[in-house]
Amino acid sequence: MVQQSPHPPQREGNASHRDTPLFVSPEVYCEEERQGILDWLDNHEGTKAAIFYDAISRKHPEITWPQSVYRHPDYMKMLGTHFTHVLSISQSCQEERLEYWDGLGIQGRSQTHALQLGSDLHYQLSPAQNTKSSKTPRPGTS
Repeated sequence: MVQQSPHPPQREGNASHRDTPLFVSPEVYCEEERQGILDWLDNHEGTKAAIFYDAISRKHPEITWPQSVYRHPDYMKMLGTHFTHVLSISQSCQEERLEYWDGLGIQGRSQTHALQLGSDLHYQLSPAQNTKSSKTPRPGTS
């Protein structure tokens, strides 16, 4: 007798993530401000992804809130060592972060990904879409 799975079938190539909790955070600062965050991240069994925006506090400390400048090195270390993935908002931000991690000597760090910016997305329209879209102005065109 074949036992049927209680979960709906997955499309080929897609693993079920039902048993692997996903944690995505657009705002993470430091242990000092979020007591217990490092222990929680280290004990969370699922995927942990943080979104990385920029390193303004590193590049321009003179115009940045002093607390952001102070916490930035710990924040960067936390991203590299306590998350399974770090999603940079652009390729430029990704390169900047990786350079900083190299300078810190972070080994065995998080997987990194640069998110695709919609404004940089290059795509090919089908002939049917080309005729429809020619009637609709695109951003930046008149």
